[in-house]
Parts: sequence; structure tokens; C-alpha cells
Amino acid sequence: SGTNLPGQTYGSLVTVVGDISLATNSWICPISDPINGSSPLFRCQNLTISTINAGFDASSGGYPPVYGAAGLGPGGGGHHAASLTSGGGGYGGAGGRGANALALGGATYGFLQTPMDPGSAGGSYPWPTYLGGPGGGLVRIEAVDRMILNGSILANGPGGGNNGVGGAGSGGGIYLRCKKLNGTNAVLSANGGSHGRSDYGGAGGGGRIAVWRVVDQNVTTGTWTITVNGGTVGGSNGASNGLPGTVFFAWAAAPGTVIVIQ
Repeated sequence: SGTNLPGQTYGSLVTVVGDISLATNSWICPISDPINGSSPLFRCQNLTISTINAGFDASSGGYPPVYGAAGLGPGGGGHHAASLTSGGGGYGGAGGRGANALALGGATYGFLQTPMDPGSAGGSYPWPTYLGGPGGGLVRIEAVDRMILNGSILANGPGGGNNGVGGAGSGGGIYLRCKKLNGTNAVLSANGGSHGRSDYGGAGGGGRIAVWRVVDQNVTTGTWTITVNGGTVGGSNGASNGLPGTVFFAWAAAPGTVIVIQ
């Protein structure tokens, strides 16, 4: 994590002169600043994630919940002090409202093409076991040449509180930039948190995923799993599901490209 300096869009910079290579059971787990959301940026020559059991995992690494209050973050879920209800966090998709619409879900924020924010927390009822869920963090990576993604990049938000009273956290962000993109059966996931039992608290909204690569340089095979699902609620107390987030894949201009406008 860390604090953004003026003109700086990241909290801390992790620069690897050569390659980052992650084998089985190897994980890098970025965590965002709990107050201002500033997050690490990883830069390398090439990135290789060799298996599905390896990769980057920023799940639960975003804005945290606050005891007896709305969740932190621009999309923090609301809370209602007089009832057992809290809203889910929002980011790419809005968070779900709490039971009986007494606590609002968090709003959307950030950018479709350049997600540089972590996810927001759900609201919390003022009992220790009813704390809301934190938002998913941010995985932001820039590779000068190639990314080979045969593994996982995760930024999920968890459910909140005992019996689903606390609002669930939103999904976080995944922001990748490279020249060449390869991989087989990769998993990119920034889902909002769900409640499996009671539904006094709202579910989390989905996060944001954006991948930029140079034109005609990507070779991907197999079945990639890319999800920014809104979380769901169980029970029948009137809380609502979170809404889906956003996915953006685009081609960037190759270095040295000249555009002439006459």
C-alpha cells in the first residue's frame, strides 16, 4: 500500500528489472491503504503465472469496514443503527440494499478503462460479530513485453458479519497492461461478496477488470474465466443482491506509433 504523491496514481511501486514468475502455490497478495485506497503497482519485463494454483490475490485487501458505521471507500455500504441491516459495498456495480431498504447499498465509482481503485466495504451493525466485509483490493501490473497467464488473478470481496447482518464487500480491481498476452484457462475474478444464510445485509457489487495489450499480439487458448459478479443474498428478509461490475479488453497502440491528423 502507501500514499499517493502529487501526480502519482499508485501508492507504492514494485519494479522488477527482469521477470516475475509464479509457480505452484506461489502467491503475491497486494493490500491497499485502508484510508485513501492507494495501491501497489507492479512493473516487470515479463510476467508468467504457470498454474491455476498460483498468481496474485488481493481478495479482502481493499477498503475495510468500520464497527457500527458505513463501510469505508467511495462506494461504502450504508448502515441503519436502529435495525439489523447494512448495505453492501459498491464499485463497478452498486451494492445491494439492506433489509427493508433501511440501509442503502454503495454507489459505483472509478473508471471502466483504467480501474485504479480498490473495492469498498459493506456497512456494519454495532455488534462485533456483525462487522461488514472489506472490499476486494487492486491488482495492477504492467509488463514491458509479455504476460503468460495460466493461473489466477483475484480481487474478490467477502460476505459480511454473522448471519449476513453486515453488508458484504464489493469486488476490487484488476488492471493489466502488456505488449503480448498469452495464456491457457486463466482466471480473472473481482466478484462482490455474498451471504449464504440470512439476508439482513446487502450483497457486494462486482468490481472492475481492464486488460490492455498491443494489437495482434495476443494468443489465448482454453476457456478463460473472467467474472465480476455481484454477490447474492440468502433468506427472505428483503435485502438485495449486488449488481455486476465491468470488464474491458482493449488494444493499445504499439510504441512509436505516429498518428497524423490533417
